[in-house]
Amino acid sequence: YCNLDGAKVFINANTAIETADEVAKKQILKIVAEEKSAVAVSKIEFLNINDDALKLAKDEFGVESLDVEDSYVIHVTTDKITVYTNSANAVKYAACTIVRHYEDGICEGIICNIPVCPVRGVKGYIPARDNIEFFKEFAEYCIYYGFNTFYMEVGGAMEYKRHPEINDGWIEYCDFMKE
Repeated sequence: YCNLDGAKVFINANTAIETADEVAKKQILKIVAEEKSAVAVSKIEFLNINDDALKLAKDEFGVESLDVEDSYVIHVTTDKITVYTNSANAVKYAACTIVRHYEDGICEGIICNIPVCPVRGVKGYIPARDNIEFFKEFAEYCIYYGFNTFYMEVGGAMEYKRHPEINDGWIEYCDFMKE
């Protein structure tokens, strides 16, 4: 749920980011403006989900519960951004959401995210040596968009000298899929 229809507010070098989560801080610092604009929010505060968060979500979107793991509510006002979360992962996801919605500022309002399912994943393959850096960037991209699981297929198109059973299993799988 998202309703960001108020005036734009800004984050700059004077904005205090109050979280112990270094990954979340790093994400937000990517959008920090160099200039020290007088209209910047004074702080971004991360709190545990509480009655205030539930009231915001209920009043704005009719949400009855925020009990699903990795849920969060972001409340953007003129002077601060308050982020309510219920897990360590939700802190990171909420920080990424702020970054995603920040385009020369973020509008005042409320964002409420309640994951529909506990496992939100992507399936990939073991990267070639030449693609390790891209793979790391892709993993960050997955986190940025709220995925919490990465399935990595081990097998296809590689020969395992120490584990020929993997090779045999892959051949059997390919033969089965061809049928």
